[in-house]
Amino acid sequence: VVRGAPRGAPRSRGSAGPPAAGKRVVTRVSRTSLEQEKKEIDAAKKELEQKTAEQQQEKAKLDAEKIKFDADKIALEAERKALEAEKNALAAEKKMIGVEKTGLESVQSSYAAEKAKLEQELEKAKQQANELQ
Repeated sequence: VVRGAPRGAPRSRGSAGPPAAGKRVVTRVSRTSLEQEKKEIDAAKKELEQKTAEQQQEKAKLDAEKIKFDADKIALEAERKALEAEKNALAAEKKMIGVEKTGLESVQSSYAAEKAKLEQELEKAKQQANELQ
């Protein structure tokens, strides 16, 4: 019987149930198993870093593609606006040609009327000349 201990108490206090609150249980771990665990953790870290780098690379690639797509979109929009302006210029030119054509036709018809009038006067003059003879 342990001196000073109540009756029925265990002989050694070292392994009497779970540790008291706040105390840690120290277990013996071999150095090799700790090193192995450290190696596994380092390998997992490296794998995670590699995956992160791959994801960043992929994101950069996608960002570059998006920038290129946006630039192409802007270029196509500018080209569309240029073609629209050219179309409007051609339409205006066509109107001007139509106006000029109308003007020429009116001048041509007035010349034709003047020519017909002069030919009538010439005929009259010829008839008068024939009558005088």
